[in-house]
Amino acid sequence: MKHTKKSLFITTVMMVVLLVVAISTATFAWYTSSNTVNTVATQVNSAESTGANISIGWTDNTPVGVSSLEFVTNENDFSPMVPAVNEGTSFSFDSDTLFYTANISYGTLTNHATTTPYVGKSAGGSDVFYIINYARKATNIRFSANITGENAARLRVAVFTATGTLVYTNADIYYGIVMDPDPEVFTMTESEPQGWADNYSKYSTSGTEFIAVTPVAPTFQLNTYYTQTGTLLETEPGDWAGNYANYSTSKDLFVPVVGVAPAWQASTYYAHTPAVGARLVAPSTQTFPQVNIPTTIGLSDGVTGVAKGFTVKAWFDGPTQVDAYGGKDALFTLTATATNVD
Repeated sequence: MKHTKKSLFITTVMMVVLLVVAISTATFAWYTSSNTVNTVATQVNSAESTGANISIGWTDNTPVGVSSLEFVTNENDFSPMVPAVNEGTSFSFDSDTLFYTANISYGTLTNHATTTPYVGKSAGGSDVFYIINYARKATNIRFSANITGENAARLRVAVFTATGTLVYTNADIYYGIVMDPDPEVFTMTESEPQGWADNYSKYSTSGTEFIAVTPVAPTFQLNTYYTQTGTLLETEPGDWAGNYANYSTSKDLFVPVVGVAPAWQASTYYAHTPAVGARLVAPSTQTFPQVNIPTTIGLSDGVTGVAKGFTVKAWFDGPTQVDAYGGKDALFTLTATATNVD
């Protein structure tokens, strides 16, 4: 292949196609990669150009001229997911950032659980691939991704250096914040709460654990209550206070007498605020901008190559309602471009 004198760069293409089959639920799309789907390994040879000579492979000493890379088929389930950060911490995306599954409801990512995105691996299980510079000039590497398929807009691809630094994403990344749990709280009631008669069971008789306030017998009324055999009570039974629930408000059908609120007593009952577990929230504007950072690979002595390691992750963007796209494909082709450093 001929090049002009102005052609001072070399493009090496790493084409790895990941096919992901989507399975839709009634409201949100939950994606699963089929065990029968195969990764397509595409051979693309690197071109010759002035002052640049690189290779791509699964080892840091891949020979000159090798420019193909194959990721094995992923067998793990895909779910809508987001990278996340703990409450009070600034979001920074690297290879150690945790992911959570999620669908969205009123700004909160519900049903979340830790999960793992697709990770590009070799047949031998390595998740680090290398770009090796054999040229006598330093080389800058940039990545790009071509996303195709019905769910192309939902697929996210990220490339990291082997040390975990993010160097490329194909689009803005939606992320969530893991809120710390809210503790269980008991607050002493110093005056009778409004609605005590109807809501007494929501209050506690303990300030350290929830022990619901129990009801007491209603005031006995003549010719109102019945025994379980249907006999009308014409006088208050001696066990009424403790066994009122064993009497009925109906003659023909046993309908237990219902207790009522006890008389409120100052400094006795506690308002109860239940504990709330950790949860994932995601305001609609919460996105991490697209990244495309050149990574420098130092110059070679012309014989021994200088290698830089990278990893790839891919996932479906979680917090958007995508039921209309359920069951469709998304594929990506990742390309690494090397340009000589002036």
